[in-house]
Amino acid sequence: YTEVLRTTYSGNTPSQFWWTGPYPYLVIAGILIIVLAAATAILMRARIGRFWVAIRENERAADASGVPTTRYKLYAFVIGAVIAGMAGAIYIQLIFVFAPTSIFAPQISVLGLVVVLVGGSGTVFGPVLGGLIIGAGKQLTNIYMSSTPGLPIIGYAVLRLVGAFWFPRGVYPSSAQWGRNLRARRQRVGPQPTAETVGEAVTQTV
Repeated sequence: YTEVLRTTYSGNTPSQFWWTGPYPYLVIAGILIIVLAAATAILMRARIGRFWVAIRENERAADASGVPTTRYKLYAFVIGAVIAGMAGAIYIQLIFVFAPTSIFAPQISVLGLVVVLVGGSGTVFGPVLGGLIIGAGKQLTNIYMSSTPGLPIIGYAVLRLVGAFWFPRGVYPSSAQWGRNLRARRQRVGPQPTAETVGEAVTQTV
């Protein structure tokens, strides 16, 4: 945090949005994710969010109900482009040099889709959780399986398959559903009788 807030530190120039280490970019990316997740949650509870859900579920039905589908799809495209632009601005300052073949490779698009599917599509915090899981899993496979060529890719694929098997709807929706089922089961069972309650019941019947 001090490196982000200082005007100059070890040759860094935060006024030009450039630092030598990766940690300031990590802090900025974390703050950006929190702000965007909060803004997305607010939008999804507003009118525009309800229109987006209606278009996602059934575009023809939404259009027949009077929802201007073209306009709101354009809104979603513009907002997504702005978010992608901010993420790209942070990433390009981190790597400083890039090639179009590495940035716009098909693997990047597939990775984004996998992050959404693992975390849970249709949710606000699902993609964030999916990004953390996929990113950590990819790094772990690269660290502990890099001795054999091709093994990190196999381990990464196995991790995806296990996640899809145990969490078919995504980690976040499945975990939330398990939590709701557990609370409902506890409410149906009710509190367990103790020795004091049993003794009171016996004395009342006597």
